[in-house]
Amino acid sequence: MRTIPNEFVGGRTGSGARQSRVVRSVVVRGAIPGLVTANLLALARAVGETAPLLFTSIGSSALQPLLQPAK
Repeated sequence: MRTIPNEFVGGRTGSGARQSRVVRSVVVRGAIPGLVTANLLALARAVGETAPLLFTSIGSSALQPLLQPAK
């Protein structure tokens, strides 16, 4: 949210808009690309850290009876 220029926020506030309206219409709208990027990076990190655990547990002999198709 620091990437939004102060002129945008000041201009909107100076025009008589309420602070909540300024945050919603200027700050959040300008920060959406950064928020989306952060969420995608967090998701990729979570998947990357759990993938080795999933592959290890699927190959485990303790889970083989659970992975067999039902008869």
